Amino acid sequence: MLRRSFLLGLLSAPVPVAALALPRDAVAAVPRDANGFHAPDWFRPQTFDLRRDLAAARAEQKPLVVFWEMVPCIFCDVLHDKALQDPAMRAYVADRFYCVRYDRQGKQTLYDFNGAERTERDTSFAHHVLGTPTLEFRTADLREPIRVQGFLGYNLLQSSFEYVDERGYEKLGFAAWLRQRPR
Repeated sequence: MLRRSFLLGLLSAPVPVAALALPRDAVAAVPRDANGFHAPDWFRPQTFDLRRDLAAARAEQKPLVVFWEMVPCIFCDVLHDKALQDPAMRAYVADRFYCVRYDRQGKQTLYDFNGAERTERDTSFAHHVLGTPTLEFRTADLREPIRVQGFLGYNLLQSSFEYVDERGYEKLGFAAWLRQRPR
């Protein structure tokens, strides 16, 4: 609960322009699919079954990251066209995480982790997705160590992925983990 409160507090605070600064070597925009969603080559195909997505992530021994997005979404554009285009960030995420994208407002049937059959939209409500982009991190045992709601800036986004990859959640909440990290 403290992790979510911390992140929600960050979202409500004014964001200095410098916090959104990205590395200079970020590359060109990500291609989009027929529906207008970003389609990076390292995203996995949608199965429309979160149980199958989690099983595939387990098989690769990677955490699952569900990207909840919608079109249009200005901050989804910033996330994909800027932060995740940084070669180091893109390689880090692609190598260590199993990433899938679902439509926050979608009408297609999506099977939830518990087997419930709902639309993508209703599943996003069941998962308490408040806006887009939302990155829902899930471990092999279905724990949700952190959730990124909105675009927090390059450094906090990178730290969120590192927190899960380094299993920081096993000992500390996100805010405490950030404070104890060497700078």
